[in-house]
Parts: sequence; C-alpha cells; structure tokens
Amino acid sequence: GTIAPMIDRSYLHQLDPFAIQITQTFGLRWYGLAYIAGFIVAWVLIRWMGRKKISTIDPSHAGDFIFVAVLGVLIGGRVGYCLFYDPSLLYTFTNEFPWWKLLAIQDGGMASHGGMIGVQLNITTDHNFEYMMFEDPKPSGCEPHRLTSGGTYGGGTYANMELRDTKVVFFASWMPEGKRSINYKLRCEQPGTFRVLPTSGEAMYSPFIEAISDSGLITIIE
Repeated sequence: GTIAPMIDRSYLHQLDPFAIQITQTFGLRWYGLAYIAGFIVAWVLIRWMGRKKISTIDPSHAGDFIFVAVLGVLIGGRVGYCLFYDPSLLYTFTNEFPWWKLLAIQDGGMASHGGMIGVQLNITTDHNFEYMMFEDPKPSGCEPHRLTSGGTYGGGTYANMELRDTKVVFFASWMPEGKRSINYKLRCEQPGTFRVLPTSGEAMYSPFIEAISDSGLITIIE
C-alpha cells in the first residue's frame, strides 16, 4: 500500500486581535467583544424564558445569573488555558502589574490566534487488512489541536488516535481495499521552516506489510 500525507484546509489569518488598542498590550480584543455579545444575548433570553415560564429563573434575577456565569467563564477559561497550554503562568511572578502571570489577561490567554493546519493521510491498499498502525511524526513548531487521545472517523476509516511526544499514532482494526483517508488537525506554535518526516504504516501482526510516505517541508509565518 501507499501513504500520501498532505496539508488539507490549512488556515492562517493576519487578523489583529485588538478591535481597539490603547497600549501595546492593553485594549479591547475581538474575542472580548464576542464574550460581551454572548452575555447580553444570554441575559435577554433568560429574561424572556422567565416571563414565558420556560425557565425557573425569575426575570428579575437574570442579572445575578449572568454575573455568576461571567465569573465562571472568565475564571474557568483562564485557569483552563494555564493548565492545558501554559502551566508556567501559575507560578510565574513579575515586578509589573498584576505581578502574577495568572492574572495577566492583558497578554491574552483565553483564545487562539494564528494558524491551524488540517492533515490528511491518504492511504491506498490493494487488499483488505486488519490491525493496521500508522505513525505520523509531528513537525517541529506544531502540536495536535486535540488535547486527548481517542477515536476519530473520516474518509471512510475509523481509527483510534494516540497523541505521543513526537508523533501521532493511529490504530485501525479494519482497513478495506481501496482508497481511504485519516484526518486530524495541528496547531501552529512557532514560526519557521521545518522538515516533515515520512509517515509510516504497518500491520501490527504481520511484519511483511508496511508502507512509507515521502518527506517534505512546512513553513509557518508570524
């Protein structure tokens, strides 16, 4: 069989995160406006649902509900970002306000701005195969968009995906004859030009069945 990895539906924007910029690091950001719009819409809907008796929340308490929701979203979003993407913010302190990096929301840290890459592994087989494994090395400067391993379906193939330090591994218990594809997304973390190492495939219980793709280059710009 053959494997042909390709960049699929790549997306890179140059959108300025600031809608209104006051200083170099402080201003009104687009995702801040999205939060505000969402809370206003939620407040209107909750009051309407209370008047129609669809919700048990009295319309006069809609503001209190939204206030608690705002705190939950902001605190949960910030702490979640630190835990999953940059744990060093939890124990980093500076001499500048607000002194604790966990509270430095003026530097961002609740939304993703930049590039997202869709990766598609095109697989062609001449026969039906069982228990196939495909290893796709991660290019430097990229990390999987998903945070946890698990099942994935696409291109007519169901595979269990495992996220490892240097590669993404897929296990397919059944690979029928013909052309199939496996898809996943990478998040761009660092600008530069990086080598994309070959993707390899093999039957887990038959060492004579194997495949390998070509290598390539990927360029990430700021």
